[in-house]
Amino acid sequence: MKFRVLNFRVIALILTIFLLAAATYFAPEKSDQVKLTSTYPATVCPAIGNKVSSIAALTNSKVNRRLVDGRSKKLNPGKSSVIVLTKEAVLVEGNAGTAITFANNAWKSVVPCSVSNGMQWFVGGSGALTSKSYLFIINRGFSESSVDIEIFTPNGQLEPKIVSIPQNSSKKISIDSLVPGEESIAIAVKTKSGRVSSYLFDERKKGLKSLGADFVSPVTIARKVVTIPAITGLSGKLASNTNS
Repeated sequence: MKFRVLNFRVIALILTIFLLAAATYFAPEKSDQVKLTSTYPATVCPAIGNKVSSIAALTNSKVNRRLVDGRSKKLNPGKSSVIVLTKEAVLVEGNAGTAITFANNAWKSVVPCSVSNGMQWFVGGSGALTSKSYLFIINRGFSESSVDIEIFTPNGQLEPKIVSIPQNSSKKISIDSLVPGEESIAIAVKTKSGRVSSYLFDERKKGLKSLGADFVSPVTIARKVVTIPAITGLSGKLASNTNS
């Protein structure tokens, strides 16, 4: 009886040693055990409309995307890295690259596709007669969103406006309807609920002639000093007082 018990213990010990040796042999290397992962949020590419030729340029054709049109709900891979934009914005799956909206008319303008952190300040745009500025508020979520629009003029802050955006849709607001006649303004868009991205597009005209247009870059914190990034690589005659 004692021999059988001893024999069982020896066999159990041998099996334990064998299992430990196998686990050590097949265990992943230290570098395999530590995996670094990065996630990128989905971004929104705005559409200008008004018969302006614009495209969303993605990093590659396999990036998933969907229209923010009130109907589309599923991200799908495309066949091209270029998406022609008409009236609806495009939601682009998070990836390591940066997608952009490129608009081309008598002028050219570019804006990175982005996602708001809940607060966006725009220092620019105008409600004056020569300006055709538009504020685009895009709700990429599947529930109604609400934002506060705070407008500041040289004479002080105006009464804030509350704007609701239906689920999975965009709202385009003419700046001259908010501040008619005001030349210099600053706008704060505060998200109260939902997944919202905002863009300010500013076009200047003289009669029927377009003088140029561009997107106003947003900032998350209001400051008294605004820095406009320069275009690097200009040299010689390209960099002059008359070429800005």
